Amino acid sequence: MKLELGHKSNFIVREEVFQNSNLDGVSIAFLSDLHLNKSSSIKVKNLISSINEINPDIILLGGDYIDSSTGLKYFQELLEFLSSRKNVIGILGNHDIFRRKKMITNSFSEFGISLLEKSSLGLNLLQGKIIVCDSSESQIEKHDLIIRLFHKPKRVINEKSDELIVAGHLHGSQIVLKEHKGVLYPGRIFYFWNRLSYRENRTLYLISRGLGDLLPIRLNCPREILLVHLQKI
Repeated sequence: MKLELGHKSNFIVREEVFQNSNLDGVSIAFLSDLHLNKSSSIKVKNLISSINEINPDIILLGGDYIDSSTGLKYFQELLEFLSSRKNVIGILGNHDIFRRKKMITNSFSEFGISLLEKSSLGLNLLQGKIIVCDSSESQIEKHDLIIRLFHKPKRVINEKSDELIVAGHLHGSQIVLKEHKGVLYPGRIFYFWNRLSYRENRTLYLISRGLGDLLPIRLNCPREILLVHLQKI
């Protein structure tokens, strides 16, 4: 049993593989639920160091970025670093929408980072074309792979193409007493998506436990960067 109290700066890099029909050798880092505040200086420095080390081809930001105005400068520090990289895309989380939407959207705009709001964006990589969208209703262009970037995980009905769905929001419920085949208990009793992954037809769902918390208590539930490797079947 590992109990963590307080706004810790430590996290792990959790690696997953998505086998698909078209793309190989592409890496995707997913950062969600940062919940930055006045204590987040070291966390952001560690995030920057980790991203430099893993050097992903695509970076996706999953929302819930700051918990207070004092966390904004650390979020902007992270965005300034990410602005020097290619293929960085973000969405808003529930905390961002209800409390600090203008502050967050202005920061994305200031550093020239794409923010999806019921829209999609095509990424032309050497390996092929990836469409990243934040809504299952988005018009999808011709592509080799679809990535759906959600804050709250939800089911998407799909039987015809390869899709990767990444989401956060649940934090693994922060308290994990048992893990069975990637399902996290007791949170799973209340939330179907309280799990690490779920496969349905040609769609792989990966749910991040997040990088921070509004209420900083965790038991057997490490904070994490999710790193996904695309592997051609």
